[in-house]
Amino acid sequence: MDVTKEHLNPLGHLHEGCLATLVDIVTTAALAASKVGMPGVTVDLTMSYPNCAELGDTIVVNGTVLHSDKRFAYTRAEICRKTDDLLIAYGQHTKALLAKRHRICHCCHSKSRCTDAECREPRCPRRLNIT
Repeated sequence: MDVTKEHLNPLGHLHEGCLATLVDIVTTAALAASKVGMPGVTVDLTMSYPNCAELGDTIVVNGTVLHSDKRFAYTRAEICRKTDDLLIAYGQHTKALLAKRHRICHCCHSKSRCTDAECREPRCPRRLNIT
């Protein structure tokens, strides 16, 4: 991501809220793409900001799943400046994993069974016969 004027805090550095949002998004995507296969819900998000990025910098975000069990997943993301690999920020993100019976249908947002007979969402609880 290229740091633009819209991403800056009053001191001219990449805003910490923007960095925390990137950690949230990337770790959630890493979790959904892992064997867990679902994004979960945030229990804890802890950030550290050892350095700062400035206007014009390009940053790279890498997220990994450290561990998961039946109830929780533990993830981490690092944000580095692309030019010299300087660590800008990192975050630890703990996510609670929802039981299958609580998964939400992506097409109708139902928490149990989809009532839409025309549902085409492959992960829909109605189509998967999840009770």
